[in-house]
Amino acid sequence: MLNQEPGRERIAYSQTAGRDKLAIRSSNFRFIERTKGHDPDELYQDSFDPQEKNNVIDLYPILASYYRSLLHEKLNEMEKSKSYFVSTPRQATIDQEMEEQLKALGYVQ
Repeated sequence: MLNQEPGRERIAYSQTAGRDKLAIRSSNFRFIERTKGHDPDELYQDSFDPQEKNNVIDLYPILASYYRSLLHEKLNEMEKSKSYFVSTPRQATIDQEMEEQLKALGYVQ
């Protein structure tokens, strides 16, 4: 989430695994930026178009610019922290009872 202040709209950020699409969603709109290829960016008005069939980016260019700015602001913030890119593998420890339950369910042998 980009902001969670009381009384302010919640904004969510997402990206595809290959980072070829970045998206930001508010309660009414979803903005999608294509980072690879020549496909145009997209803006959908979710309240009227939940299946995202009508790209309204040409109708709301200022709004699209605003969402693009928010998207890059969040991306820059995440790049600076780098904390979401780093994962530390951990070894889980389980007791005998848990191991038997996992075997019974077929998760371990």
